Amino acid sequence: MRDFHPDSKRISPYFSTNTHQKTICVIGAGPAGLAALKTVLDSNQYKSGKWISLAFEAREEVGGIW
Repeated sequence: MRDFHPDSKRISPYFSTNTHQKTICVIGAGPAGLAALKTVLDSNQYKSGKWISLAFEAREEVGGIW
């Protein structure tokens, strides 16, 4: 499974130990997954640092199967 976390070289767990910060994980980077990820990235919670986004995709490219 391929991950698209902005800091994907990090070996430690992706999940925050900060109790005030939540990790939002999107499984699949097809059309629906990308739309969900965009919604998270546009949210006030993400912009204020309360959420961290993480997406997983099994294929080499994002976008799903067309």
